[in-house]
Amino acid sequence: MQTYYPTKLMKQIPVEEYKASNTLSDGRVIDKMNVYKEANEQSQNFGKWMLYAQVGEQKMSTTLPNHDLNAYFDRVTTPSQLVEKNFGQRLHLASHYEQFKLPEGAEIKDIRVSKDADNKWRISADMGERGITAKKELSFDDGYALFHTKTATRQQLAAKYLTPEINEKMGVKQETTLGLKL
Repeated sequence: MQTYYPTKLMKQIPVEEYKASNTLSDGRVIDKMNVYKEANEQSQNFGKWMLYAQVGEQKMSTTLPNHDLNAYFDRVTTPSQLVEKNFGQRLHLASHYEQFKLPEGAEIKDIRVSKDADNKWRISADMGERGITAKKELSFDDGYALFHTKTATRQQLAAKYLTPEINEKMGVKQETTLGLKL
């Protein structure tokens, strides 16, 4: 049961706490949150479970992963936790960017965020004698979190976009094995 339905064994959140939990980690209030099944046949998400949230003037909707859907229906997670997990990047929350950390032992001298000729922000890292990583394009939300809301740091964004290349330059190989399940 634990393997296939972990939320069934978790402790349920009391109704009072569930209703009271509508503030995000930065203090903003969730005005409305709803889980629904997309009924519009013309939509690419037809028949999928969606999460809708309104925080201030910002209205957002996304498909809900199965583990979050199960947690919602089994009432083992709060609305604020669901919104932070699924919309943390769009809301520019510091709690979303805390999960990104550079690999251990990475000797990075400088992290550069620059605007290229095509008017898009790109990030790269100077690893000294190991060279400079390729420039990766920043999403709008990550650029906004770095420059305007100051909730993301250059190191966190470098970890988000450049970790595979940094590991490759450090010589860390990811092991892949072909397995046969008996």
